[in-house]
Amino acid sequence: MNITYNFGQITEASASINTFQNQMDQQLNDLYAAFTQLFAADWTGAAGTACDEARQKWNQGATEIKAALAGVGVKLGASSERMQQVDQQIAAGM
Repeated sequence: MNITYNFGQITEASASINTFQNQMDQQLNDLYAAFTQLFAADWTGAAGTACDEARQKWNQGATEIKAALAGVGVKLGASSERMQQVDQQIAAGM
């Protein structure tokens, strides 16, 4: 039974997740800014409140997604490092 790891690809996947998180944040901020300029700036009363509540839910969902992605990214990076250590230990023992 052979187990192979491509440490570079694992590390790259971890970095890609971090990059995606940053891009997602920026795109969500840009989208909400554009939405506000078009519609929400003049909304008051119930419509304004509903818009604010929707944005809070949106932000909460985005925060949960980012936390999940961050966890995956950290674990990928740590697993790559750990498997490299194990690989080096095995090589040193031969």
